[in-house]
Amino acid sequence: MKFSGQYLLNLINDTLDVSKIEKGKLELHPVICSGNELLENFLNLIRPNLQAKNISLNTHVSDMRFTTLYIDIGRVEQLFMNIVGNSIKFTPTGGTINFSMENLSCENGILRERVTIGDNGIGMSPEFLPHIFEPFSQENSNANQNKGSGLGMTICKHIVELMNGTISVSSEKGKGTQFVFTLDFPLATKEQLDSQSMSNSSLEYLD
Repeated sequence: MKFSGQYLLNLINDTLDVSKIEKGKLELHPVICSGNELLENFLNLIRPNLQAKNISLNTHVSDMRFTTLYIDIGRVEQLFMNIVGNSIKFTPTGGTINFSMENLSCENGILRERVTIGDNGIGMSPEFLPHIFEPFSQENSNANQNKGSGLGMTICKHIVELMNGTISVSSEKGKGTQFVFTLDFPLATKEQLDSQSMSNSSLEYLD
């Protein structure tokens, strides 16, 4: 019952997101956060799923963890969780997933990162790959054993595009899958940091 309830909740949320995408209303709602906070949140969320299948996650992250960002942390976590979650789903017990973030540039207050997520799972056929980002798209040989909404990759693609990036995927049956995408992470400005400090001070005063 718990599994079925969670599946239905995820299906509803994904359907609502795709409805927003179709209406052009999927938006980012940025907040100030640290790069370290973003990564720690993601790792804490994904850790139980990794442990359940005894899958190793190798991480290599650039200096983004030492920056203060102005991003929609929920959407970035959703992006990472969807892709790594798929890797866990389609990687056998005891497998390996590699997660890396490489800094490409830092100009005009924008940190551009290249994210690579690869696994040694069951992989996908060349015929299915061109359709992976289409709504309700699932490879027939995988769908029966790995239930999902078929909407996650569609949502991921639009989150990447909202962050001025591109996404690509390569895969080989029996060998694994790799996603590569770029994202623009705006750095928090002095004005935004000062504004947050003033808001926090007001809250403390009201308390």
